[in-house]
Amino acid sequence: MKFYVDEQGNRYQVDRETGEKVLIQPAESEEGQVSTPDETTDTQED
Repeated sequence: MKFYVDEQGNRYQVDRETGEKVLIQPAESEEGQVSTPDETTDTQED
């Protein structure tokens, strides 16, 4: 498998046989990491 990163920072996995791109990691948002909300939300509410 090959990997491809576009201008926005999205990471795709490319199938060599079909050339199809599958999104495997979207670009990080400017708001912060959504995958770890516990660390950010507790400190902002104080």
